[in-house]
Amino acid sequence: MTKKIFITRPLPKEVLSAAGLLGELTVRENTSAMNESEMIDSLVNYDVGGQLAAGSTAVPEKLRVNVTSPNGTTEAGLDIL
Repeated sequence: MTKKIFITRPLPKEVLSAAGLLGELTVRENTSAMNESEMIDSLVNYDVGGQLAAGSTAVPEKLRVNVTSPNGTTEAGLDIL
């Protein structure tokens, strides 16, 4: 089964190319914070966090810090949760 990966902001082509090796990508071009409906959709329909965590030896809190931009979509989503 192909992993479905949701990228919450535009990234360099090299990064997207590498991420594409892990599964099917969907890139959100809108850089504003996701609304509640978009957040729920991303959690229900994509294999995001588990894929990142599975390939890392970092503790979850360190992963969260590494992927959270101040005032970004990840931070907004975590505030909802």
